[in-house]
Amino acid sequence: METLISQLQEHINYVIFSLFIVLLALLKDFLIKIYKKIKTNRELDIEKVTQKDNFINEILSEIRIKTDAARCYVLKFHNGDYYSNGTPIIKFSMTHESCSLGISHYVEHTQNYLLSSYNGIDNLLKGKNDIIIVAKMKDCNFKGYLQEKNVLALFSFPIRSHKNSGNVIGVFCVEWCSPDKINNINKNEITEIKDKYAGILQNLINKHQ
Repeated sequence: METLISQLQEHINYVIFSLFIVLLALLKDFLIKIYKKIKTNRELDIEKVTQKDNFINEILSEIRIKTDAARCYVLKFHNGDYYSNGTPIIKFSMTHESCSLGISHYVEHTQNYLLSSYNGIDNLLKGKNDIIIVAKMKDCNFKGYLQEKNVLALFSFPIRSHKNSGNVIGVFCVEWCSPDKINNINKNEITEIKDKYAGILQNLINKHQ
């Protein structure tokens, strides 16, 4: 009797062990499929993001050519870290840029700038159709930043989030670096460009989040 019970127990243990091995194999196959799916999705996401980046850069180049500007770019605001009291450290980075021949690119250097160090940047967020003449700006850190880039005039409009009550998440800018170009700026054309491209850029930037 004891021998029979022992044999039965061994048989049960063998069945349990076999089932365990089968479950491990199934789990392994399942995890491999999940990993491949995640990897594929990531590759697809990267491809989609790259396509959006190219489209944004094409729009910037088109606007730059139409306005005969030196530079067009997009700045985006983001959290850098937190202060000891829990307040977020807001920074901004240039994500896209189109420059005329001979004009220096700043996209690689304009990354993770501390927003509080550039007082006067709020001039870009007013969303008016005015051309900002740098020489007429009040003295501020942002004015100095523009002068270092030899910017004489600029036009901008804020980029707002489709979420969070339409908070500003970035800004689009057009810059001129030549006195001759400033004299030829067509304000009506600038307004038309804003009306045509503001919504397109805003949608693309929001999808880019």
